[in-house]
Amino acid sequence: MKNKKFFNTAVRAASLGLAFSLTLGLLSGCGEKSGKDGGKNDGKKIETLFAEPVEFSVMTYEHPSNKYNTDGLKFELLKKYANVTIDFNITPQSSYTSKKTAALLSGTLSDFTFVYASDIPGNAASGNILKLDEYLESSLSNLYNRVKDDKNWTMSRYEGSTYFLPVIGITLNAKGNGGGIMPIMRTDLLEKNNIAAPKTVDEWFNVMKKLKSVYPDSTPFSGRQSGVYLLKNMELSMGCTSGLFYDYKTEKYRIGALAEEYKSIVEFWKKCYDEGVLDPNWKSLNSNSWDEGVNANKIFFWFDNAGFSVTQTATLRKTDPDAQMTAIPLMANSKGEKFGLAYSKTYNEGYAINAKSDKLDKIIKFADWMYSDEGFRICNYGEEGTNYTLDSDGTVVLDKEFADKYKAETNPIVSFQNDNGFGQGFFSLLSDNYLVPLEKALGINSSSSLDDVFLADYEAGNYKLMVPDVYVKASDATSVAVMNKSVNTLISSEIPKFVEGTRPMTEWNQFVADLKKAGAETIEKAYNDALNSNLAK
Repeated sequence: MKNKKFFNTAVRAASLGLAFSLTLGLLSGCGEKSGKDGGKNDGKKIETLFAEPVEFSVMTYEHPSNKYNTDGLKFELLKKYANVTIDFNITPQSSYTSKKTAALLSGTLSDFTFVYASDIPGNAASGNILKLDEYLESSLSNLYNRVKDDKNWTMSRYEGSTYFLPVIGITLNAKGNGGGIMPIMRTDLLEKNNIAAPKTVDEWFNVMKKLKSVYPDSTPFSGRQSGVYLLKNMELSMGCTSGLFYDYKTEKYRIGALAEEYKSIVEFWKKCYDEGVLDPNWKSLNSNSWDEGVNANKIFFWFDNAGFSVTQTATLRKTDPDAQMTAIPLMANSKGEKFGLAYSKTYNEGYAINAKSDKLDKIIKFADWMYSDEGFRICNYGEEGTNYTLDSDGTVVLDKEFADKYKAETNPIVSFQNDNGFGQGFFSLLSDNYLVPLEKALGINSSSSLDDVFLADYEAGNYKLMVPDVYVKASDATSVAVMNKSVNTLISSEIPKFVEGTRPMTEWNQFVADLKKAGAETIEKAYNDALNSNLAK
């Protein structure tokens, strides 16, 4: 799950029909129970979602930075306002994939099971996960009304159908935008050495080369991902990346390495490698080496989720009060164009519903409530009147005493969410990961400079909202997966050779021919066919 700072499935059972509708109708009346001590509901009756207590099982993973607190405030409030108890089946992230795969295959699913969209093609026809199409406009109307006009939602469906409850981020920053993948630079070093911030990619190379000469022990351009994945984000800003990507100009999927324009990008990386601008260990990087390099004043630039820069700057300032690892505006590519990816509502992950559960009506009803305004606020901020209030325009204002408990934390947002079970990482179908209300309550806005830089480019049309993953139709899935593996292996193994000069650029055409032989053009067609199919339905 995403970093908590800046800007970070499936469902089957088409046979319930009228019987489901009648049952749901009988259960639609809400019960009441006494409010707990404290808060605006003290001594009053609370209308609960269910008249009788309900328990739902949830299978998910635990991210290393998100320790599950199943006794957190949110889960107390789910009991109080929904009459719902959650029975968690939590697995460390490192071993969750194998456990989830086994559950999907055997049908031994929890009521809600965390899945990725990539889990759907191989399991949509199993009958183990509930297909949601027939419920969207009626029983899941809160979800439907949030997504029905979103093109990304339409694109994300598998063969035109919906198979999971997406985890959606909806209030991402003060301007209503989610920020994005941004170029991040040690701007204090630019100022210290009287170097102007680069406005083009070519200027960027010269700036990096200059910093390398001033700090010869540095590895100026690095990051948390290795090999071709390190290069991807900046390549997109330059026009295209090596593997499969969505081209916003043509509105089609392309494999960039097939294009003549990508050859010049590889030649650019070779120049960066030869001059020491590109981290010489670029094929074996990870998050630890990245943080260590930044903290040791050896890494001056990366292109990634801008939120990481806030923590890195805070760490650097423990020894250098003037240090500033922060965003710069998007740089123009060789065509004079600027391009970046902005975060949008994501439909790539969520919760599959067990189609064989004996309480499907209650599962659907609870899920729809979680997509409501009341469910959203309980799952992200706590209890109205106790933990927050709403101002005249409906904006959440967190109680200062409640927020101040997190003021001394290194990352207040992560601590706030971990402690209370709030947000995306803790079974919340609608999530506020940016938490402007918390920053306002604490009197801080550590990301304000990122906001300003991002919004200038965003409002100029230079950032495009990320599109969700698209998956090919079932009849093509196996063959395309085999071809994808072969193509990605070629890209991952051969492009580093061109960059480092162990394979001459005179062999580039042969490399492209090998990609085509491995099925690169067939992959492009399969993805574009799937995209067109979804958009047509």
